[in-house]
Amino acid sequence: KHDAWDSMYRELMKFMAKNAGSSNVPTSYSMKLNKWVQNQRHRKRLLETVGPSGAIGMSWHRVDKLNEIGFAWDGAKEFKRKAGHMP
Repeated sequence: KHDAWDSMYRELMKFMAKNAGSSNVPTSYSMKLNKWVQNQRHRKRLLETVGPSGAIGMSWHRVDKLNEIGFAWDGAKEFKRKAGHMP
């Protein structure tokens, strides 16, 4: 299971490198990666509110790894910022 997370993390890094650092993956690019990104955002919210037992597959270490690459935890905010609607 750990290897699957790392594999998707690497896929996200490749996507972000090709897309100006954006972590908003459209389904047209990859449905699987899009779902994975949504799951990471959801599981972080669970980690913050319920704790590790409620956030299956998410840990603070993984949150840190995603933070290191500039992952946007709020996809809607990132979309507006990249489109020039927010600073």
